[in-house]
Amino acid sequence: MKQNAAVAKTPNKDARIINFVLLVSLLAVLVLPLYILFILTPAFTDFITVDTEKRLINVAARMADSLLEKENTITANAITPHFINELEEIRRVITLPKVKVFTVDSTIIFSTDPADIGKKSRQSFFADIVATGRAHSYVATKDKPGETGAEGKQKIIETYVPIMRGTKTVGVLEIYYDITATHLALEKLRHRAYFVLLCIVLVLMGAVLLSVSKSRSNLRERYLAELEILRQKELLEQQNAELARLHEQALSLSLKDHLTGLGNRRLLQIHFERELSLVRRHGKELAVVMLDVDHFKEFNDIHGHQTGDEVLRDVARVITKNLRETDFAFRYGGEEFLLLLPETDLAKALKVAEKLRSAVAEETAIKISLGVTAYRSAATTADLIREADAAMYQAKQQGRNQVVGWFAE
Repeated sequence: MKQNAAVAKTPNKDARIINFVLLVSLLAVLVLPLYILFILTPAFTDFITVDTEKRLINVAARMADSLLEKENTITANAITPHFINELEEIRRVITLPKVKVFTVDSTIIFSTDPADIGKKSRQSFFADIVATGRAHSYVATKDKPGETGAEGKQKIIETYVPIMRGTKTVGVLEIYYDITATHLALEKLRHRAYFVLLCIVLVLMGAVLLSVSKSRSNLRERYLAELEILRQKELLEQQNAELARLHEQALSLSLKDHLTGLGNRRLLQIHFERELSLVRRHGKELAVVMLDVDHFKEFNDIHGHQTGDEVLRDVARVITKNLRETDFAFRYGGEEFLLLLPETDLAKALKVAEKLRSAVAEETAIKISLGVTAYRSAATTADLIREADAAMYQAKQQGRNQVVGWFAE
């Protein structure tokens, strides 16, 4: 009798367990979308905003140097042709929909939209920026010029960066950065997550309900239902991992060369400005190497573009293998590559370049010519690239497959 009673109680116990699992599953279904909507999505947006603010502060530092070249404070006199040219050069590298320059009393003295000039900022935090000298960023929704409706909206990160003269704020830069594409990618990821959750819910609910109907007659059904729940949990974890991977991929695609996997010119600009800032501030060394594949056009004509692409990937692989973790490699364009070697003087950089030349000759079907230069006082990004390129051209003129250093006269 006791055994029968125990057996009789078992279905009820099984039903309670499965009902508990069902309740937990329903709560998970409700909590996960809320987590994605109110925690995960804002976290991604905050990450994008903070990362973009850091890059725009570096860009603003370059603009500020031009604005304060002849002035100690920001007035209309600071808007010189040199500043305009510098701004145009920056906007050729980074897409900036709008740039404004404010005086400390919030008056706009320059804007890429002339209609803004003479207006005052109405932002309540403007005074805090002037007082504290700290940057401020936020995401805004703007209308695209000439477009209406949902497709006419764009997501803009507006970053206010104080222009400092010593410890005093002498002006403010406002820089717009378009993150519409990144925002849309994030929205697609979120919608995909909702769809995946819906599919999991349907499968999970079917499995749980089926287990409830069979649990009183067969304990094995309960065991199989538990296995199904575990499988669904694993599937959910895999989907979350895939969402995270897709997000990381979306961020990296905008900064990587799709063929070689090295950084592209946009990433080069970011790293170059950062390294130059460190060199100027702390007096460190910095070397630049420009390298070019010898006779690449002829190689392509003979072997085809697909083989040529393989060669470029091989060169990128050899470069990556032979550089330090602190060095940076970029595909500069076509068959040209550019390397940044922090804390490296010209003599050491020449040795690194020779090592790369030898490694490429040994491990690939082609040879390379390299030009090397090193930072000196007041050198700019353009100066160093021009010098490295000139040295590389000299290596080509002297017979190719060699390293030439650029020495200041």
